[in-house]
Amino acid sequence: LLSYLRGRGVPDQLALEAGLIVEKEGGGYYDRFRNRVIFPIRDLLMRVRGFGARVLDDSLPKYINSPESPVYKKGELLYGIELAKDVIRKKDRAIVVEGYFDRIQLALAGFDEAVASLGTAFTSSQARMLARYTNNIYLVFDADEAGRKASIRALEVFLSAGLFPYLVLMPEGYDPDDLIRKQGSSAFEKLLEQAPKLLDWYLESELSKASLDLVRKGEIIRELIRMIGLIPRSLERELYLKKLAQLSGVSEPTLFRMLGRERAP
Repeated sequence: LLSYLRGRGVPDQLALEAGLIVEKEGGGYYDRFRNRVIFPIRDLLMRVRGFGARVLDDSLPKYINSPESPVYKKGELLYGIELAKDVIRKKDRAIVVEGYFDRIQLALAGFDEAVASLGTAFTSSQARMLARYTNNIYLVFDADEAGRKASIRALEVFLSAGLFPYLVLMPEGYDPDDLIRKQGSSAFEKLLEQAPKLLDWYLESELSKASLDLVRKGEIIRELIRMIGLIPRSLERELYLKKLAQLSGVSEPTLFRMLGRERAP
């Protein structure tokens, strides 16, 4: 790669800044993505902005990505968005997965509206990008604790953008790639059909933790009010506060007063 870039007149320093090569401790450079499958990461205009890469054996790290650079900011891009955007608009839904192979496998199975995050927490830029094409966003997460935490972090971002995503929890031990290979595309479509709104699921699952511990229940309710307070539109905020009142047994006036204090500057 270095020889090729030099032959095209690309300075070593520019290739270094772009994350294509890495400096050796003893001097010189080596190809960052050597001996790996390469995934070009493009923007909406089909311009390659960075790369992801996976090893072909069991060596670590399994995945590496381009570092942040003037042309690659992972929080502003989604893998596959340039191919999925028209399908997302046509089907009026987007499926967000975590891995490159998951996106590819879903597309091969007919779910061309799939995109993948780039190994980082979801950002408001990514949420706004999807909102250009649809309000129906399906977030696919593992059913383990890490997947649960990732879904909650994503929820805050989407609520702040005025979006209410659905939650698709994969069966334990499966990712979308595994599920489609073993059970077919209909099994994944069924998960989409059954997916709850992420905020509804979060309200119910959090309150179920409290049991008879009233102090713990109070802490949970305060956190849920904070989450509802992120919703920019007043109508949706009021509807979810009413739902929280029904689920928690706390009166609506009390919750509304708490929300007012939460949102006060």
